[in-house]
Amino acid sequence: MSGGVGDRVRIDSGLCSSKGMGHSLGARFPPVIALLTPYSGRNLGDGAIQTAFIERLRALCPQVEIIGLTENAARTAEIHGIRCESLHAGWAAAWKLLERIDLLVVAGGGQLDEEWGGPWSHPFVLYKWTALARLRGVPVAIASVGMGVVGTKLAKHFVRAAVERSAYRSFRDTGTRELLAPFVNVSTASIVPDVALSLPLPAELGPPAAELSTVGVVPIVYGHSVHWPTVNVPIYERYVRELARSVEQLLAQGRTVRLFTSNSVDRVALDDVMSHLDASVRDCDRLQIAETGSLEALLNALRSCHVVIASRLHAVILAHRLACPVVALAFDRKVNAQMEQAGQGAFCLDIHTFDKASLLAAFAALDARAALVRGDLATYVERSEADLARQFEALLALATPHAK
Repeated sequence: MSGGVGDRVRIDSGLCSSKGMGHSLGARFPPVIALLTPYSGRNLGDGAIQTAFIERLRALCPQVEIIGLTENAARTAEIHGIRCESLHAGWAAAWKLLERIDLLVVAGGGQLDEEWGGPWSHPFVLYKWTALARLRGVPVAIASVGMGVVGTKLAKHFVRAAVERSAYRSFRDTGTRELLAPFVNVSTASIVPDVALSLPLPAELGPPAAELSTVGVVPIVYGHSVHWPTVNVPIYERYVRELARSVEQLLAQGRTVRLFTSNSVDRVALDDVMSHLDASVRDCDRLQIAETGSLEALLNALRSCHVVIASRLHAVILAHRLACPVVALAFDRKVNAQMEQAGQGAFCLDIHTFDKASLLAAFAALDARAALVRGDLATYVERSEADLARQFEALLALATPHAK
């Protein structure tokens, strides 16, 4: 992991004593844990994080009750089989719900971010729930969270308050801690990798790629004029064009190319890539589209590939979870951070500057040592799972400090 052993400190170094932070009512057993996330059900990476939280906490304490606080409560309740409430609930409703909560967890992902909606979107959500939790005496944990865009004074105020109210804090990369450091004290926070790296794999998951020629391509709508908050149409159009040219070259080499998405909105990008291909290429039987409407389907699609070309963070992370080599087209520093943590920085290209030649060169280099990379990734995942296991134990202990 990047940063070396010094950053992989004891998990309890993320525990911050603060007067008034203990649960004023005393913890119940079994505990009730709320997982807060800006997740609507369509981003399979966010879904993987929540599944990992739910299953790993239940493995430690089968009786634990878990409540989701999400963007789309009905949809996420259906997917995950837990009670869910809207994270945009009014103050009175949130106050009432917190009466029966033993631990509020800001549950992974890039939640320190104002790019999607400004400071009054998710930064304010974090401010509201952590403020009410503090008044209720409910401990707050920030667990394996990443930082995106936090630039305005108001967003920094909201984020600083939420972090300072937490009784436990860990971040998924050292870059997040460094970006927070100028306006909030996070010196004691741990670096614990993304929770999706501990995702339990379904028993019915298919076998690893049998064909060494299968390449997965997972497009993203980054910069799109409608589907991305920070519009950059020239970059998006260039990305789609160069990706399409690369797909044509891979097919010309005799490869099988499998296109799929990790977020439903990225089907727009997939269709745009297809539209840039010649008609004869689109009819090639080695060009395939895999439907990935569920997390299990996404895992199976990734598992079927020898090498994956991806941009979204959790398309990269879930491929790493399966020990599948990745060429990353990074649109954000968080993707670079993940590739560096996994020891795969040599295969990370900038989405703004890559072209067909550089992508195919990185692919060829990775393809040549794919077997070694799979072994390296398996070791990385094993190490990450150990760090995350200690974190889950710490979270459960925080929810049940007085349980017998």
